[in-house]
Amino acid sequence: MQLTFKKEVQAWKDVLLRGSDPAALEQYSKELFAKESAVRELARTLKRQEPRLEAQSLIGQFEEAERRLGDEYAAGLESFADPRGSTPRKWT
Repeated sequence: MQLTFKKEVQAWKDVLLRGSDPAALEQYSKELFAKESAVRELARTLKRQEPRLEAQSLIGQFEEAERRLGDEYAAGLESFADPRGSTPRKWT
């Protein structure tokens, strides 16, 4: 799960660094959401298999943080891809 989460964060970095190209934006956005989905599924599986309540609670906290992060990704991506006369490169 840790490696997949790392790849999710790297996909977000790729969106930010390369997303000014529409094809790259589409590619890395798809990768980001695929990794996000995989992390969530791995967390659910781990939580089901974990017998200790304390560990289940920690995994639940991670799941909630991952959900909030996903909401932030979506909001950031929407803002990043907004075509109303500005480009992401103007940020820098």
